[in-house]
Amino acid sequence: MAKVYCRFNRVRVECGADGYELDLLNRSAIRGRHWHIGRPFVAYNSGWQIRTMTETNDQQTSKRRIPIWVWIVAGVLVLAIAAVVLFLPPLSLAEQIGGSYTNLAGVAYFHPDGLSVLAVENLNNLRVQVSTIPREAFLSNLAGEQWQIAHTQIPSYLTPLSPIFSIKTRGEGQIVAEMSIPNGAEPYERLALYAWNTESRQWEFVPSQINPIRQVIQFYPSTDSLDVMAVHVEPQVPDVALVVSEGGDIPDARYGFAIVEGVKINETGMLVGQTVPASASTIMLLIENRLGGVPSYSDTALQAALSEQIAAAVGGNAGVVLDFAWGEGYSDFIAALSENLHTQGKRVEVVIRADDAFEPVLPAVSGSVDRFWAAPGDNPRLYLENGGAQETLDKVVSLVDRSQIGLMIDAGLVESTGNYGAASSLDTAVAAADGITVVEGYADPDEVVIEAGTLLPLKLDGPLTEMGLDLAMGLNYLAYYDADEQVRYLYFGSASNVRQRLEWANLYSLNAVAIKGIAHPDAPGNMINGVSAFLDNQTVDAPAPIALAWKVLDETGLEVATATGDLTLVQYVLNTSIVPGQYTVTASFNEQGREILIDALAVVVVPKQ
Repeated sequence: MAKVYCRFNRVRVECGADGYELDLLNRSAIRGRHWHIGRPFVAYNSGWQIRTMTETNDQQTSKRRIPIWVWIVAGVLVLAIAAVVLFLPPLSLAEQIGGSYTNLAGVAYFHPDGLSVLAVENLNNLRVQVSTIPREAFLSNLAGEQWQIAHTQIPSYLTPLSPIFSIKTRGEGQIVAEMSIPNGAEPYERLALYAWNTESRQWEFVPSQINPIRQVIQFYPSTDSLDVMAVHVEPQVPDVALVVSEGGDIPDARYGFAIVEGVKINETGMLVGQTVPASASTIMLLIENRLGGVPSYSDTALQAALSEQIAAAVGGNAGVVLDFAWGEGYSDFIAALSENLHTQGKRVEVVIRADDAFEPVLPAVSGSVDRFWAAPGDNPRLYLENGGAQETLDKVVSLVDRSQIGLMIDAGLVESTGNYGAASSLDTAVAAADGITVVEGYADPDEVVIEAGTLLPLKLDGPLTEMGLDLAMGLNYLAYYDADEQVRYLYFGSASNVRQRLEWANLYSLNAVAIKGIAHPDAPGNMINGVSAFLDNQTVDAPAPIALAWKVLDETGLEVATATGDLTLVQYVLNTSIVPGQYTVTASFNEQGREILIDALAVVVVPKQ
């Protein structure tokens, strides 16, 4: 086959064989090339064209009849498409043009970047389309103008972990999506989903469930278009509130956020009690409606009456914290109360306890509530690993944005049996030891008179069976039998246990903590140190073990004999080899440097006959 050799002539290349010519669009593309001649043809390569010169005049005339504006429009379109392709991020072609919709009738859709979609309602009419924006393209601002804006608007405490999945649906029905847990997602307690809202230009929390066994995050897209990604919610410095009890006071002026107790709702729907006085810059009123209160809020007249009473009780304070049982009509009541208080510039905060039926209601009230206080329970054992607190917090953070969640704990004296726990007092500890009694046969128990130089056996006659320090929790405790012969435990609060429990707020990146038991008359003075250690990321030593202490005091109050030790000192022998006179024998618990008086017994020592 012969070769054609061509020469350049301005914008035309003339070829020297069989009447062929080339229209040159790109001179450099043809220079030095050889082309084989076959039958007449039109070929395109590197921007230049070969056509025959032996075409008829009619053929050439017909081609020239295409209006020049058509060629101009076509050229503009070609350039526009080339520009779009050039400046798009390095995605696959299917991703750049959006892909097609997949019918979900009886099948699941799988995207190779780690997302599956399945229809759970209306299987025959739902279709889905999924595309992705790579995480690197998003973070490098190479994903287009819309995602540059989204990148600037992402809160500083959110760290993107996954691609952005754009999920679009057609048809009516519900789908469930599962995103593979991305690399670097541990700890899972901080893992969450957020979606970009193009209208508000904000990242919004998406409720989801994490399945660490299957390594997926499950969620239910609620709109026909969702742009969602997995993130880590990084810890922030939380707000710190102290719950102030009757007779208590805030021990450190740095903590000026107080939640004051004292008001409850009775069975008629009336507020009873008085708010505990507190000196703080921000005061929230705690109102309780648990056992003994109203069980349902479905009555609209009750809703209105409660709303007005609560608004009046709040007065000049910052707002209200509702520790209510979640009964029927709860979400409607919260919405009405919030509308009332928000117009007055007051806050509405809600306590969530582990046994509340909050899961179906929580998303519905989240728009009306300024903060949720997750309260896993009062028993300190719940806050050990796999102790129960984790389950409660997992549920709450799966339903509500963490910027709306705080952790509420009762770090004071708690009485517990099994997983149950309730606030207690020092009176319970005293009752466990009961009081000092004289061993039968040694003296009259009502008026103890004994000769000098003899021995007087004494004992504590209560149901106390055990006491000591639980190192795992950093808490002193007593164990005793109740009236039903069940073993109960009484845990004393400590700074180290406060620090330990508050670490759960850090693990889940919650935005606030509230501690009951510090601003309380029974609290040891150093318990506030646990809060400071938490904020400063410091450790706190466990307290010294609790001990029994016996003292013998003369008439002037001078100690003439002492004994301190463990539970073996439940019995004590008084040696009366002392000067005859009036004496007082006391028994106490020594706990974190304080004496908790159990009982005192008057003893008269007379000269030996």
